[in-house]
Amino acid sequence: MLAVLAAVILAAALGRWRFRLKGRFDAEVREEERQKTKLIALLLASAIDQPKAPKPGARPWLFRRWRRLLPSRSPEARVAEALVKAFFRGGELKLYGQLILAGLAALVFPPYPVNAIIYIVLILLLMYWLSGHLRAFFARDGMKMLNPGEMLEYRTAVPAMTLLLLPGLVCFTAGLGIALYPPLWGGLGAIPCGVLLAIVLGGFYGRIGILLLRRS
Repeated sequence: MLAVLAAVILAAALGRWRFRLKGRFDAEVREEERQKTKLIALLLASAIDQPKAPKPGARPWLFRRWRRLLPSRSPEARVAEALVKAFFRGGELKLYGQLILAGLAALVFPPYPVNAIIYIVLILLLMYWLSGHLRAFFARDGMKMLNPGEMLEYRTAVPAMTLLLLPGLVCFTAGLGIALYPPLWGGLGAIPCGVLLAIVLGGFYGRIGILLLRRS
């Protein structure tokens, strides 16, 4: 009789422990999924190239303070902001500036329609170069370990590509506008046109471009 009672008590204790363990496991799974999204925004140091250490007393002249570039605080917005800031703080900024200066010279001096053709070529060249940076970012071992998923990659590509294209497209559009119209009107009109074009092309890359590049 005592053996049966002990077996019942043991079975009840094991059953209670099993339910507690299952509930704890489910809670840990949910917490892990939540932390995974948070880590994508916080643990980017292992996924992007680290800029060179500044000299003592030196401070980066771009993004000295952690100011928001996007109004949204979603995970894809945080990843896009970190990606863009790392890009412009690193060695790519110098290459970007050289490309803009060379592009402006190629747009202002040649006559129409040569400069219009050069404008299209410069946009394609800029998008191809920046797409390589985005692909390299998501191909890092750190991003693979975090496993952000294709959906987050797609959502991140839209704001990231838009912000990366923005300076170049505004400058290129201004160069073409100054060459075709009076400098004042051509330069001022280029600002909204360049911003609109960056938004359109950034969205296009996020929706279509990254899927085509993944197949190569």
